[in-house]
Amino acid sequence: MTTIQTVTNDNLFWYHCSRCGSLFQSSLAVKGQRHCSHCGFDSKPQTNENKPAIPFTRTFNSIKNEQNTDNDGAEYTVSRRKSSHIMTKLMLGWLLFSGLAIFVVNSISNDEASPKNPASQKADKKQAVNKEGKALLNDSIPLCKETLRALLTSSLPEERSQFVYSPATNVLRMTRTQDLNPFMQVEPSQIDDSKWSILSIGGEKVIECIWYCDDGRIFEALFRKEDDSWKIDWEYLVRYNDVPFGIFLSGNGDEEGEFRLLARERLAEERKHLSTISLCFYSPITGRPSETGPQSPEFLVDRKSPAGRLFKAAFDARKQNKRPFDAELSNQDPDAMIRIRVKIRRSGENENRSFEITELKACHWYSFDDPGFRIEQNDAPKN
Repeated sequence: MTTIQTVTNDNLFWYHCSRCGSLFQSSLAVKGQRHCSHCGFDSKPQTNENKPAIPFTRTFNSIKNEQNTDNDGAEYTVSRRKSSHIMTKLMLGWLLFSGLAIFVVNSISNDEASPKNPASQKADKKQAVNKEGKALLNDSIPLCKETLRALLTSSLPEERSQFVYSPATNVLRMTRTQDLNPFMQVEPSQIDDSKWSILSIGGEKVIECIWYCDDGRIFEALFRKEDDSWKIDWEYLVRYNDVPFGIFLSGNGDEEGEFRLLARERLAEERKHLSTISLCFYSPITGRPSETGPQSPEFLVDRKSPAGRLFKAAFDARKQNKRPFDAELSNQDPDAMIRIRVKIRRSGENENRSFEITELKACHWYSFDDPGFRIEQNDAPKN
């Protein structure tokens, strides 16, 4: 058997060859070479000065992924994708919330900054007025009925005057009227079959009533607030005139008076291009609105005058079945006729008798001087 001896030199040091794995001896000097005695490989370590630079090309995460198993890498990738999806959803949610908040703030700002549409404002106002009117009617109708019943069951003008509006002014008129005309005979129970409505005249809230009798008669009344109670507009109720219109037309009584009449336009289509309106007036019959009393001679009214323009506005409204002050109760008058309060002067005698309008006070019978209809700008006279 062959024996391999290893001779050790005390001046040298042992090294391990990184190529063949053999042990060999060499000096400790840093400089110089350390060749393996078996394969000749230089095993001397290189210094930092001679060591070539190695570029850093991979990140820690990439190295870690390479060292993990395929399953670990898949789990890591899925985890990152889930995190990415959650962040994306959070960002989208935040953007949506921010956009919605900005939209709401801008909408509120625009509503506060810009006024409402005029049509919307008008509708809101009308709704509020209707609501207020219904509440007023519900509270007042029973009181108005009691007042009307008391008036109908009273016999003397002095007794009736306590139920009418402005009694100090009307008591003498009531006495004179009753001397010339019998007071209306109505059973109080018949006013239960009635219709009621709220009107606003000159800023004052009034209540209008129409009631129907079993014999076909129809009556109208208007109630005004006075001394915390509802009083009857007596002149409107009885269609008051200074004297009966028939007597005035016959030449008796005062030469000038105020009358509640019905007006009709004569030959409206044939005369529409002429400068004057041709009118005839009729006295109404209380309780029978479809009938008329005596007819007046023809009146010619200048279309461009204030009276002519008011007549036109009233007749135009009548064609549309509109009443003054936007009254809601149905019109009881004969077709194509309007209500007027007018002052008329009579002159001459017998065959030479003539009549002229001195003032058209209103196109209604209420005891208000408000004309009842507004004259539009395009109805004003042109120079």
